[in-house]
Amino acid sequence: MQDEWAAGVERATKRLIEADVLPYANDATLTLSRDVAPTLRRFILETAQAFSEKDPYLAQRSTENGPRTFAFNPSKDGAARLFGTDARLRNLMALAVHDPLMLRELRRITGANHMTLESRKVAQFGRGELVRVWKTDDGPAIMLDPAYPLARPLQRLLVALERAYPLPLYVPEFDAPEPPPRRPWHGDRNALFGGIIPTTILTSIGVHGWTFEALCVAVCIGHDRWNIKKAMRRLEDEGVLQGGRPRGPGMDVRTVRIADDFPAKAELQALLEACTQAWPGISDAVKTGFEKIAYERPRTKAHLKNRGLWPY
Repeated sequence: MQDEWAAGVERATKRLIEADVLPYANDATLTLSRDVAPTLRRFILETAQAFSEKDPYLAQRSTENGPRTFAFNPSKDGAARLFGTDARLRNLMALAVHDPLMLRELRRITGANHMTLESRKVAQFGRGELVRVWKTDDGPAIMLDPAYPLARPLQRLLVALERAYPLPLYVPEFDAPEPPPRRPWHGDRNALFGGIIPTTILTSIGVHGWTFEALCVAVCIGHDRWNIKKAMRRLEDEGVLQGGRPRGPGMDVRTVRIADDFPAKAELQALLEACTQAWPGISDAVKTGFEKIAYERPRTKAHLKNRGLWPY
């Protein structure tokens, strides 16, 4: 019952168990008590059947396999945590497909046990100001912010990901809320993919179509090489990136690019290229990174030149 508060479901179930309406069976499942009047039993079953025929969302509940994985754990369906967490990915996919939405309905789609506004303690949308929240008579409403500089390529990426990893069936209870007047965007571009390190790794690919560890270290100034290496490995292990050769020591620079079997490869590549158009500083930082490598690692430059990869 993903559209209901978990605590409320637990309290209601406990009351029915204590009243011997839903006793435990031998296999530890709950079953309707034999002491319930036959007329009430028929009423319950016929009501459930009538509701399921008229409400496809209610009918679909009985076939759900339980709530999805939340937060930093990977999902069972194999979706990469492209935006830092699985919960964030599902929230953004739901908005891309269904927005604008009431905040309470987003909770129903994604199966979150709670849904609060973005804050210093909660970042279910990534703290990059990707979404717009406003008040309505029925409560908070939410949508992808159309003023975000990458709103359209981001939405195309999320829709493509939702096709690969479908969300549960959604039947709205409210009419779509009226979007608020547009306002200028003042968010953090480095928070797009969950934080500055993975965002820098991915956006550096948007400049030349590939990147490598030393370049990411040179561009992501002030961050530990180990954390950058760890982020690159996670993106590769989850199928977002693929290396030009197996991991391990070698004379050639190990380049990485978007994986061929990533289910939204074209859309992700288009988004990364749009990043470089919206924020030219990304290309400038990558160029400066190559210049630093040329000065500090002349052999790396020579290897890239021999392979026709040195871009300047």
